[in-house]
Amino acid sequence: MPIHYSDKVDYNTLDRFAEKAILKFSQTKSKSLVRSSLGETAQVFDLGPFYIAINAEILGTKVMVATAMSFIDSDNKAKYFKGIGQDTANMSLNDLAAVGAQPFSYNPIITMGDDKLIRDEDVVDALLEGYFKAVNEAGAVIPGGETGVIEDIINHNELDLAGSSVGIISPKSRYCHGDKVEPGDHLYGLTTISPHANGFTAIREIARTLPQVYFNKLPSGRTYGEAVLEPTPGYSGIVNALLDQVEIHYFQPITGHGFEKIKRPKRNLTYNIIAMPEFPEIFQHIQEHAEIDDKEMLKTYNCGIGFVIYAPANKEIIRIAGECGFNAIDMGIVEEGPRQVIVEPFDVII
Repeated sequence: MPIHYSDKVDYNTLDRFAEKAILKFSQTKSKSLVRSSLGETAQVFDLGPFYIAINAEILGTKVMVATAMSFIDSDNKAKYFKGIGQDTANMSLNDLAAVGAQPFSYNPIITMGDDKLIRDEDVVDALLEGYFKAVNEAGAVIPGGETGVIEDIINHNELDLAGSSVGIISPKSRYCHGDKVEPGDHLYGLTTISPHANGFTAIREIARTLPQVYFNKLPSGRTYGEAVLEPTPGYSGIVNALLDQVEIHYFQPITGHGFEKIKRPKRNLTYNIIAMPEFPEIFQHIQEHAEIDDKEMLKTYNCGIGFVIYAPANKEIIRIAGECGFNAIDMGIVEEGPRQVIVEPFDVII
């Protein structure tokens, strides 16, 4: 039986709620809010000589995979939590960086159904090391945060992880937003083998159909659980390197909504994807066991492209990406036309 993410999480409902919230909250009397940032990955405020950007993000249910695996393989609990803090922080830090901000602060929010997991020093050390790695790589600090036990709202032996980040955009010309995207811009994709933290409601349901659940082996020898727990990369470093050296118009992390995120700018433009890598192993496995077509995959998961750079054609972008430890491909081009993403290699229009 097909496993459709949309049966579990209705993005149309969430989007309507978010749009209504943005409309309502935009009526507040702040004079410093930069209106073009409403609906972007982070919100921007004009403080005179520079901009400040803020963002808040949740991890979602990826932590439940780590929890489930740690209960079965209890001698190696830390192994499964070592990337979870990194995931949680990078979900916010990457969105912050996407508007051109240099993060300087990240505050985690850790809530739980009980305190059993944080009694385990190995779990705590692994979790905190992940937060530290992400924030340190982004050039930020963790000055504080919040923890709490919320019994009867959060399940026992589970964590709910979220956080917020703050960054500076200076000079103001580094501010990247959808209005800067124009026909002729190229789309450069940064490849990844990680699902990041999206689609995990379906990923967890797929696990329940596998003989060994998260410990089911993939052709490479990795377990299904290890593959989906691959940490989310941090993109703050490459964003800053690119803004220092070349002209950039926009950035977009490919998170919830998958490739629909590429058409985030609220303008009638067509994003023509001409080159795409083969789906990495974990995405092939997800597609096979979810029994869904290419279009649904591309609308749900990043499918191997974690971050998209919109810029005038420039081979230096690929070079800079390599120096920052990323593989970049020239995926396609922005064209005049209706607001849609055409993924030619898969004959899909989103």
